[in-house]
Amino acid sequence: MSDSQIPSPSTSPGGEQELEVDLASFLPDGVTLAEADDRPPVDTAALEQIETDLAAVDAALAALDAGTYGRCTTCDEPVDDALLAVDPTHLTCAAH
Repeated sequence: MSDSQIPSPSTSPGGEQELEVDLASFLPDGVTLAEADDRPPVDTAALEQIETDLAAVDAALAALDAGTYGRCTTCDEPVDDALLAVDPTHLTCAAH
């Protein structure tokens, strides 16, 4: 929304400021307000966890490509197989 599209507040007879906003302007193209109301709420905590997990998978895949998977990213010692069995994205040894 550009500055020219930002509505100015108006004052109601009771002295309260009112602001009219076109909520549809905040929706993706082709989505109506009725459709937006039908969508379940977004669980941002779950999305953040998914992004964190994906970043860990990407880092593990990068280590695999670099030939360093299974080596501690801090000291270059081997990461215990038991740690990798529990979490294949684990990139540090037990000491780190």
